[in-house]
Amino acid sequence: MVDAFFYLGVICEKQKDYKKAILQLKTCLQMDKEHFWACLHYATLLGELRQYQKAVKYFKHARKLNPESIPANFGYGKTLHFLTNNPEVAKEYYEFCIKKDPNHYKAFC
Repeated sequence: MVDAFFYLGVICEKQKDYKKAILQLKTCLQMDKEHFWACLHYATLLGELRQYQKAVKYFKHARKLNPESIPANFGYGKTLHFLTNNPEVAKEYYEFCIKKDPNHYKAFC
């Protein structure tokens, strides 16, 4: 059942129905706070909606669930960068992504 909420949230996000996507992903996380992909998608969506403080919280949790995740580290760095308007706070996370996978398409964005 948890994955049904996750995938519905992803579909709603792709359809740009952000309000419904947030609701579905949030429901998924209420049912399973350790659902890495729901946490990552929720954090990314919050960042896209410029809710940076909330996004940082969820990216941080995603990094706790999977410290080696390139998308979680990249998203965390990017969100910190936007939140503080200071690229230096994101540097270590961007460098992590480049070191982990130099060919990753987001490593040099």
